[in-house]
Amino acid sequence: MQGAFAGKLLRVDLTNGATATEDVSDLVRRMYLGGSAMASYLLMRELQPGVDPLGPENILVFTTGLLNGAPMSGTTRFTAATKSPLTGGYGEGEAGGWWGPELKFAGFDGIVVTGQSPKPVYLWIQDGKVELRDAAHLWGKLSGEVQDTLTAETDKRARVLQCGPAGEKGTLLANIVNELKHFNGRGGLGAVMASKRLRAIAVRGADKLQPKDPDGLSQCQKWFREHYDRNADMIHVYGTPRNVKGMSADGILPTRNFREGQFEHAAEISGQYMAETILTDRGTCYACAVACKRDVDVPRWA
Repeated sequence: MQGAFAGKLLRVDLTNGATATEDVSDLVRRMYLGGSAMASYLLMRELQPGVDPLGPENILVFTTGLLNGAPMSGTTRFTAATKSPLTGGYGEGEAGGWWGPELKFAGFDGIVVTGQSPKPVYLWIQDGKVELRDAAHLWGKLSGEVQDTLTAETDKRARVLQCGPAGEKGTLLANIVNELKHFNGRGGLGAVMASKRLRAIAVRGADKLQPKDPDGLSQCQKWFREHYDRNADMIHVYGTPRNVKGMSADGILPTRNFREGQFEHAAEISGQYMAETILTDRGTCYACAVACKRDVDVPRWA
């Protein structure tokens, strides 16, 4: 894959059970690059006004970021976007992990999902080949069970993105998750995915990015190695909750659906308190040295 783009979108019509590959023009790629900009472009161009967010006319798009798959820290974010069932407006969430780079390695810059399947299905993508499979045995299962089942049915190294039980039940706060720990949050994205009866998207790709400027990329990697001190990086040490106490003190910590900006128990949900109590390890995303993810052990209370 030369450069940052695979150059193709995957279109999935769930109503008819059909898939198709669409070439993305160089002009569109250069204008919108990927991620939220490409997602907004696709929805603004194709989504009709007044549609029911949980109906078959809504569109759910997944778009990779420009640098997804590059061997550099902080380049794994991808976008999920749709008409939100929670707000009735634009709904978007970004996630990290491995799923975004894997989609690009499988030959696609993004996926456009339309329609509504008459029965639960999941999508299996491998090196440009696409298959819609029955997912009746996955419906109603917990996310961990679905993850294990799909890696057994497809490829043990497949990356799995899914809506969970909350989405199946139509919860308007439901997220989409990949690899059980990286979430496209906000706006009810999981409810939209489940309303289409698309339980999961499993992806496996063997391609790799081939940078047009290998020397430039090598220099960027070298600079980062020489200047990055993981132990001095508070994102690594305390994760993204590192600012919880400060945000609460400033009155900008979203509390009770942002009816308030301060939380009386902010110190007890901060990254600092987590590190002192339940933190066991620090996970990471594809090719990222920062490792901001929190692996915790929460005791079960009787």
